[in-house]
Amino acid sequence: MSIDDRSPDFDPPLPTLQESLEEPAKNQGDFIEKVRQQFEFEPYPYIPIERSPQAEHLLLYSHNWITPYYLQYRQIPRVERPRILDVGCGSGYTTLCLAYANPGAEIVAIDLSPKSVEMAQQRLQYHGFSEVEFHALAIENLPQLGLSFDYINCDEVLYLLQDPVQGLASMQSVLKPQGIVRANLHNALQRSGYFRIQNILKTMGFLKQNPQEEEMLDAVKFIQSLDNAVELKGRVFPSFLHSPNKKEFILANYLLQGDKGYSVPECFEILEKAGLQFINMVNWREWNILSLFQSSPPDRIIKYLATLTIEQYLHFYEQLNPVHRLLDFWACSRGAAPPPKLIRSWTQRDWEVAKVQLHPQLNRPEVKRSLLDSLKGMQPFPLTPHLPLSKEHIILDCLTAACLLPLFDGEQSMWTIVQRWQQLNILDLVTLELNSAQKAFESVQQILSRLEHSGYLLLTTAE
Repeated sequence: MSIDDRSPDFDPPLPTLQESLEEPAKNQGDFIEKVRQQFEFEPYPYIPIERSPQAEHLLLYSHNWITPYYLQYRQIPRVERPRILDVGCGSGYTTLCLAYANPGAEIVAIDLSPKSVEMAQQRLQYHGFSEVEFHALAIENLPQLGLSFDYINCDEVLYLLQDPVQGLASMQSVLKPQGIVRANLHNALQRSGYFRIQNILKTMGFLKQNPQEEEMLDAVKFIQSLDNAVELKGRVFPSFLHSPNKKEFILANYLLQGDKGYSVPECFEILEKAGLQFINMVNWREWNILSLFQSSPPDRIIKYLATLTIEQYLHFYEQLNPVHRLLDFWACSRGAAPPPKLIRSWTQRDWEVAKVQLHPQLNRPEVKRSLLDSLKGMQPFPLTPHLPLSKEHIILDCLTAACLLPLFDGEQSMWTIVQRWQQLNILDLVTLELNSAQKAFESVQQILSRLEHSGYLLLTTAE
């Protein structure tokens, strides 16, 4: 989309054929330059260089490439040193998250803005990640790196591109066969107020050039001066903007070059055209339609929801409750192997040869210490505070928690957990009879199924 600075009365001569062919490329070059200039002026996000994401466990969970890989393939990747690409690294905070979430990975980061790349490099070096490779490079030039990647992170970038299909296709071209892409688009419904104010500001002459301090101040004064009863002001003017120095918010919402919004169907169409297939939303637990009802909906609604494809289901949600700023998704190459076996369809034989391990983001020394303290005090173990994956508060009774203790030492077989459960639960508390191996097996199966479904455990078969 080019930005037309001409007055309505200007009637230009008809272009020649050669000029018509050159104009799209010229407009795209101008557009890319405006985006580059904006992030040269103010690298995004503005986060102090010394801040560490080490304690942001939920954030690191979403940046750990094992999370989407397991969702798609129901396997744990067997790659000693995965190669990860951060597209549009900005000031480097997402790159730092990727480095912490994927220890030992080879990380490459690119950005259109050399100033952003410089800041990102300083950030990673400050935190001890000196081997990360940085390039000032446009997305369409990714093949120039001569590398292929296990995981590509493209956060807060895709909606700024004139053609998101081209951007995703460029990433798909450097993706390994079972690689994963994480990217996001602005939600058109949730962001509609900001798109309205952006259009209003453009009609008044804002955004002809890269926004400077005076233009930012004028934009805020204009919105602030509106009566509080004006609907648009209530949607786009948060209370904190009454205080000074909110430059990042102003640039990212009122004066963002190239900002566009998309619906769920448009997102799926873009993925299809780019040769990618949808895996899941990054925050998939927050797209549960049934959670939107205060009481049980009619049976016909339940039956209708059961007929929907994942695209239709997500579109239904966004129409009911457009609260998510981002359509934040994981995808893989179209035709990549589907999940070989979903856990719910496992056979008895599958369970007998199952291997179990903690998600890496849960397998932390402080979590193990907390578990040991609970066991010593014979107290229940609250799991959710250590990794808040859902609104459900998961608390494990003492004996159940004790069954999981060996997992902190690494992958275990199903039978290791079963034998430990049987040792800890010798008698049936009702009949006082010895618990059988079959009961131990079924009890452990229920425990593991619940924790796997919640995202805390990874289950695979040995075959």
